[in-house]
Amino acid sequence: TVLRDGEKIHSGPITELDKSRLTAIMTKSEKKPKSFTKTKAREKVILECNSVFSTKLKGVDFKLYEGEVLGVAGLIGSGRDELGAVLFGAHPRFSGRVVVEKQKVFAHPREAINAGISYLPSDRKNLGLIERHRLYEHITLPDIAPNTNSLGHINRNMEMEDVDSWGRLVNLRPLDLHRRMHKFSGGNQQKAVIARWLRLKPKVLILDEPAQGVDIQSKEVIYNLVFEASNSGASIIICSSDPDELCLLCNRVIVLKAGIKVADFSGKQLTAERIEAESTGI
Repeated sequence: TVLRDGEKIHSGPITELDKSRLTAIMTKSEKKPKSFTKTKAREKVILECNSVFSTKLKGVDFKLYEGEVLGVAGLIGSGRDELGAVLFGAHPRFSGRVVVEKQKVFAHPREAINAGISYLPSDRKNLGLIERHRLYEHITLPDIAPNTNSLGHINRNMEMEDVDSWGRLVNLRPLDLHRRMHKFSGGNQQKAVIARWLRLKPKVLILDEPAQGVDIQSKEVIYNLVFEASNSGASIIICSSDPDELCLLCNRVIVLKAGIKVADFSGKQLTAERIEAESTGI
């Protein structure tokens, strides 16, 4: 039985359905599931993580290339769920270096933002957004300078135009600029958080569980945004517990286990079975 907008719209045996048909019924769409074309990574190194130690990380090393979508896999407690916050400076880094285009980035969010790093945490409600903020306040929060005059006063008309364009880009529903964030659905909250960081045109975009707790339509929008950002030259790190998601989105995947990088693979080796095997040590 399928419900949509508070009404029963389908009921029948499971033999009548497959994944694409069920998705079409749920989303009121008869389109086939979209296939994505991965961007080929360039040779230029954008970010280097050199022997980074933290609460869970035990000397992690890797490089991220221009336009690359790098996946980070691992079980809970492996360091996968901490890596993004450590790179962004939101979680203590005991030692090691994070370098963006040969510039050392100190372990603080403002330093990371100035270096071109943006970070979407997995805990959207507590860490990803300010629930009482209105949409326009939320999206422009990291950088209000483009919408201020020489005296530092915010030009509200410019700010509204700015937010309206980003809201349309990420397909926010409803596109109510004065609506408070806690009144949006989970999927639209996630799209608003992504819009806030994409607006900064980051060199490195770190997404921790980007499609967690969102509906199917929002998930497709988020995946599209990942590929568009990659096509535009941004380098992306996706930390995810979903091997299928990593296989769909990433050029390359590294696997963490007990805080140590135990695998790094791409191409035909990049399968859900390989990710699960390396993560569990089987």
